[in-house]
Amino acid sequence: MTLHSQTIRRALTGLLLFSILFAGCQNAAASPTPEVIETLAPAELPTPIPTDAAGRVILATPIGVDDAQREFIQPILHELSEEAGFALEVRTDIPTGVIAGNWKAVFLLGNLPNQDELAASAPATQFVAFDGVDIQPAANVSYVRVNPAYRAFMAGYIGALVAPDWRVGGLLPADDAALEDAFINGSRYWCGRCGQSAPPFAQFPLAQTMMSGSSPLQWQTAVGELTKYNTEVIYISPEATSPELLVSLAGLNLTFVGSQSPPDQVRERWAATLAQDVPGTLRGMWPELMAGVGGKTYDATLEVTDINEYYISAGKARLIKETLEALTTGLISPFSVEN
Repeated sequence: MTLHSQTIRRALTGLLLFSILFAGCQNAAASPTPEVIETLAPAELPTPIPTDAAGRVILATPIGVDDAQREFIQPILHELSEEAGFALEVRTDIPTGVIAGNWKAVFLLGNLPNQDELAASAPATQFVAFDGVDIQPAANVSYVRVNPAYRAFMAGYIGALVAPDWRVGGLLPADDAALEDAFINGSRYWCGRCGQSAPPFAQFPLAQTMMSGSSPLQWQTAVGELTKYNTEVIYISPEATSPELLVSLAGLNLTFVGSQSPPDQVRERWAATLAQDVPGTLRGMWPELMAGVGGKTYDATLEVTDINEYYISAGKARLIKETLEALTTGLISPFSVEN
């Protein structure tokens, strides 16, 4: 083979090798090796925790319970529940068997047909009964008592303390005759026989009674009966109180003692308010309830507020405070002594 032929063969061989290598590079660029990506399993999300998981407080307001009573109690229970991280639920009934382990307390504003069974079936839940709820005593049942006789007694006492010539009268419910007795005793605790120095004469203190639920117009008629004897001070019980009645009294030359703060129309002639401090009582008993302490009775504190210094001087205010303390500690009975 000539030198020229060998040179050509080598050139062809090199060209062939170059072609093979170049084609391999093209294939490698066109079909890159897929990158292996590790797939991660989705993270398991935590189960949402209900806001009331730590505890639930129930306010039971059966059908027939006064809306005003519910509206008075509900805000303080909402406040206490929220502070503790609990949920407050208002219910008209509680079927047997629905009480869960996270129910901390059940507040009963009225009677439930199965309330005794509920308390017995849930010993870890505290039950609180307000006035008028006839639930059987138990280790997990407590009572909040609003003593209306104390209020009636102090109303009579303050009325006599303020009224010229002891001319004090009261608008009281006929449903409970004991309240009239307490009101009269309160006045006589201060003024004895409460005799007048000038006509018209009457056996003060006077009381006009009507059934709870009587209309404002009927209570206005009762006021007219009291004023026939120049009554100077009138006590307006919770049962007689209504916005309509209070506004209608604004033009009369009378002084008032009431059971709730007065509207502006009669504020200048309002001597004092006698209020039961149920919110304060609930705050005071709350720690024991949350600690599982039951079977107790809590008396709502009676407070004298909205004191008008025009009618009640510092000295009279001191007498009121001392008498209220003696009454609530049992040194004074609001009722007449039976022979």
